[in-house]
Parts: sequence; C-alpha cells; structure tokens
Amino acid sequence: MKAAHFSIPTGFRLRYIPCLDEECQVLLDQLEETGDIVVADHLIESLDPARCCHWEETTEQMNFTKSSRKSWSLIRSLGAAQNPPRTSHPPAKADAVASHLLQVARAAVNKKHKRRVQVA
Repeated sequence: MKAAHFSIPTGFRLRYIPCLDEECQVLLDQLEETGDIVVADHLIESLDPARCCHWEETTEQMNFTKSSRKSWSLIRSLGAAQNPPRTSHPPAKADAVASHLLQVARAAVNKKHKRRVQVA
C-alpha cells in the first residue's frame, strides 16, 4: 500500500487537452465565452501542428534496443499489437458427429450377401 501511495498520482486533471499551449489556451477560453465556430476552427488548426510535432518526437524516440518495454507499450496502446481475432467455431457434439458419419459412411447393402449370426 505504501508503494502504491508513492507511485500512483493523486488527483486528476478536470480537462486535459494534449499539446495545449498558451495560444491555444487563450483560444479555448474565447471559445467557451463566445461559442464562435471561427474560433473553434482556429483552435483546431493551431492544435494540429503541435500534435503532429509531438507524434513525430514520440515515434523518433522509440528504440527497441534501449527501452523495448516503452516502445511496446506505445504500440499496444495504439492497438496495433493485439492478437488477431479468432474465429469461433461451435464445439462439435458427439451426436452430430455420429449422425454425420452414419450418413457419409453408409455402404450400399447387397441383398444377396447376408451374414448369418449363430448364437452359441
């Protein structure tokens, strides 16, 4: 519990927007006050280059030889390293297998040849 207390941050950000700088914060405040669509478009246009730059820095810093755990955690969070979906086949039931074998494996009955069973 003590280790968890020191390693897990307390509190949270009420409103977190990645790559939000001072200019974007001013635009966000204007958008909340006015609700103007032009300000919203300008805010999105100013956030895009910062996010692209942050993404490029993150991918350039990926190094599987130095810190593969960090790189794989990024790939997993993007969803690219997940196992392929398995196709679900219903389990084969014994009765279904037996009836199928009876239908497929029937040999033509020759009426001329009859086997007689003798009871001892």
